[in-house]
Amino acid sequence: DTLYLFGGRYPDGHSSNDLWMREEGRWKLVETIHTPSPRYGATMSAFDGKLIVFGGQSGDRLFNDLLIYEINEALIDTYG
Repeated sequence: DTLYLFGGRYPDGHSSNDLWMREEGRWKLVETIHTPSPRYGATMSAFDGKLIVFGGQSGDRLFNDLLIYEINEALIDTYG
């Protein structure tokens, strides 16, 4: 089983656009193609070999976009 974590907010208030994977008890930073804007407060679901991320915010900026990460290709596409 694999757990993925995208984005987040650092204690200093800056947003992250890192994608992390936890597998076999270890966290690993995932290298991606077309890394999206940093954000926190987004929602993420897994479906059919993809991670689907919607929305989030970074400071005063609110996102209304959809990110689709192709797990096997390390590619993130942004829609919206």
